[in-house]
Amino acid sequence: RILEGERMVKEVAERIPEKSIEDYIERVREILDKKGVFTFEELTSKIDFSCPEGLIHLVYYFLAVLFLCFQGICSVVQQREFGEIQVFKNT
Repeated sequence: RILEGERMVKEVAERIPEKSIEDYIERVREILDKKGVFTFEELTSKIDFSCPEGLIHLVYYFLAVLFLCFQGICSVVQQREFGEIQVFKNT
């Protein structure tokens, strides 16, 4: 079992995008500056979830939004559980 875990860690590490989290943060900032408001679904609509890397991109975008919220740059609203997440630029 330990060897299986090590193999899994290696597989995941090989699939991490070449872009850094800073690239995802910058992309979210650009969209905020351009649109002012967008949904998380819009942000992630072009991700290919048929490959494992798609999930990693989704997580990176989610972390980027959380980071910008923590910085006070944006806010998020979700009206109901599992509902659409809206991201707003703070003014």
